[in-house]
Amino acid sequence: MTSDALPFKLYNIKVVISNLIRKQLAAIILILLTSACVPKEENELIEQAACRFLLPEELLEGARSSILEGFNSSRPVENELIPSGNSNLGVFVRLKKENEERGCFTFYRGVDAPEPWLSAASRNAAFTDSRYPPLSPDETGITLEIAVIGELVRMSDPDDFIPGFHTVLIRLDGRQAILQAPLAVQRNLDGEAFLTMLSAKAGLSPRAWRNPAAELYRAPTIWTEAPLYYQ
Repeated sequence: MTSDALPFKLYNIKVVISNLIRKQLAAIILILLTSACVPKEENELIEQAACRFLLPEELLEGARSSILEGFNSSRPVENELIPSGNSNLGVFVRLKKENEERGCFTFYRGVDAPEPWLSAASRNAAFTDSRYPPLSPDETGITLEIAVIGELVRMSDPDDFIPGFHTVLIRLDGRQAILQAPLAVQRNLDGEAFLTMLSAKAGLSPRAWRNPAAELYRAPTIWTEAPLYYQ
C-alpha cells in the first residue's frame, strides 16, 4: 500500500490536511473535511469534540502551565491516575527537542473532560516517562504537542485510515502499540510507512500489519503544537 494506492479523493484530502495542520488550522479544517471522508459516527464525534478545541491556544496554555507548575513544586511529580469516565475520547501529549521525542504520555479513553487530563498527561510526559530523565527548567528548544483522539474503531483492512488524520493501534500476539497521527505529517509518512513504524513500535516485525491476524484500530485525531517556553 502506498499513497498512490489510496483513493484519489482521500489522498488529496490527506495532502490538504497535512499542509494546513502546519499552519495551526487543523481543528477547523478537519471539521470541514470530515463529512466528506469519514463515517457519519466519526463525523459526529469530531464535531462534538471540536466545539471545545477551536481555540487550541487555550489548551496549550493549560498544558504548558501544568509543566511549569511542576518545576515549582517542592514535591516530586507522581504519575497521574487513569481517567475513569465513560467517554471514548482520549488525549496525548508529546514533548520534543530538536524534533526528537523528549517525553510522551497518552490516556487512550475515559476522558470526559479533556482539559484536566491534558494537564495531567503533560505533567506525566515531562516528569514521569521512565524512558527519559525528568524535564528540567533550563532545557531549551522544547516543543509541546497536544492532541485529542476519538473512539478507536476496528479497521476493515490496512487501507482503512488516512495518514495524518487517524491515530492507529495494532494488536497481535499479545503485543500492542499506538502511533499518533501527527507523526505521519511530521515525518512525511504514507500509509505503508506509518503502519511499518507502528509494527516496529509494538516489537513486531516491520510487516506485521499485513498479518491477517493483526487487529488494527483507527481514531480521528485533532492536534496542535507550540514551543513550551515563550520566546
